[in-house]
Amino acid sequence: MKYAWINRHTSRWPIRLTCEVLSVSVSGYFAHRSRSTQPGTPELKRISAAALLTHICAIHAQVRQEYGSPRMWRELQHRGIPVDQRDGADVFRAVVAADRLRCAAPLDDLVQRADDTL
Repeated sequence: MKYAWINRHTSRWPIRLTCEVLSVSVSGYFAHRSRSTQPGTPELKRISAAALLTHICAIHAQVRQEYGSPRMWRELQHRGIPVDQRDGADVFRAVVAADRLRCAAPLDDLVQRADDTL
């Protein structure tokens, strides 16, 4: 929202001044601008923690619990599930921890932990 406002008013005020007034770093503004103007780089859409957990659990069972976090992220990308690598790793660790402890944690508990990490 702030970046869009800065974009609309660059002809009126200097970028450094508007970034300072809006408490935004100048480098953050330029990074956002370069990401949004590059062709072929769609913005990652947020997927709910429950949906991500469902996908991860399904893949985890299909591969007989052999994938680690980086490989799980690549598999999610391959299946067209838009997820940030860090968010996927956080949810994946919660799934693996529940598996290792052999606790029958209810799905709601895992979803709550996933929501807390995202």
